[in-house]
Amino acid sequence: DDADGSGRSFDHGIGLPIALFVREADYGHLVRLLRTRARYAALLGSDAAEGIPLLFITPEHGVRVLTEKLQCQVLKKMSWELNPFQNPELAYRTGIDDTSEPHLQQKLEELLDLDNDKMKQVLTPEEMARIAGGFGATDESIANLLNEAMQRDIMDEKNEPGHKLQDLVNEGLAFALRANDYHTSRQMLILYTLVASKRHDAT
Repeated sequence: DDADGSGRSFDHGIGLPIALFVREADYGHLVRLLRTRARYAALLGSDAAEGIPLLFITPEHGVRVLTEKLQCQVLKKMSWELNPFQNPELAYRTGIDDTSEPHLQQKLEELLDLDNDKMKQVLTPEEMARIAGGFGATDESIANLLNEAMQRDIMDEKNEPGHKLQDLVNEGLAFALRANDYHTSRQMLILYTLVASKRHDAT
């Protein structure tokens, strides 16, 4: 009941969260935390999610903050040392022959946004492509990544044929296949086709 007239109740919630947290600091939980923030932004808007603290909370260690620097370190580990994986709660319901619309919608809401200047200072385009393929990223951030690669290819063609665009797509597809992620593989191929067609039309 909304006994105090504040608008807060067990039925309607108590307002926006002030932080997101995990109780275990393994990479599975940290990736889930990043996906949860992405879903939070998708549902409530990027302004609401911007700057929301990501925390690790345990009785033994108290409260630890996953700073932007640490987040970038996690993303770099994801691109090199982790076996790519989908959200295990969604993977079995978003396969090629059996896709549940509510589960697919959540999968889309959890896509990571790689369009971050600080992130781009730490991660190479190849690392970002691996994260996009293996863990999922938004259409816009993947398209921007591929467009930038295409522009570098166009500049390189003055000396020799460029293949950075193709290399990035290959990295992303390889990680998507390792994650057994049909939808992300399809996403990468569609965006690659759209970006490559722009290059073809410009020549």
